[in-house]
Amino acid sequence: MAELNIGALTDSKSYTGSVGTANIYDLYKFNINSPGSFKFSIDNLSGNADIFLLDNSGATLYSSTNAGTAADTISADSLIAGDYTLKVVQISGDIKYRLNLAETNTQQAAADTLTGAKADDPLVAKSATNPEQQTANKDAITGEPIEEKTVTAAPPATTEVSAGSETTTKSKTEPPATLTTATVTTTKQH
Repeated sequence: MAELNIGALTDSKSYTGSVGTANIYDLYKFNINSPGSFKFSIDNLSGNADIFLLDNSGATLYSSTNAGTAADTISADSLIAGDYTLKVVQISGDIKYRLNLAETNTQQAAADTLTGAKADDPLVAKSATNPEQQTANKDAITGEPIEEKTVTAAPPATTEVSAGSETTTKSKTEPPATLTTATVTTTKQH
């Protein structure tokens, strides 16, 4: 068994190694400082070997066990920060391989599952210089302009019955309401 401590995995790395009857597996220990997605693979295989991603207690999180000399790849999404080990295991014969480790993306902040907004996104300022500012004459959902309309109530209808058996309806126009104000003067007596 060969063991290599890689340290913090911050960019793409490649290593060559070999496993066989005298050395049935190799261990590559590393840590990640922030959550993210990673890709691990073994290729250029001269025989059949498999790859396993282990957590800090040695439990298998992911594995790739393709037959023969086909490359083995692990795509690990949403790994949390911590310590990990990649284990390359000999299946048959003496095998030379190349191990590739790559960070595919890091997660800066969890996104809201409903809106997709991230907690660290800066808030968009609502100001006169921001053309996306919601105004009273735009639809709140679609952002489309709204045509302003004035609604006037119809005057109340009155029904009058004539001497014959005919009924007629007339609109009675009422004058608009007016507001009057009163001034109250108080006088203080001594």
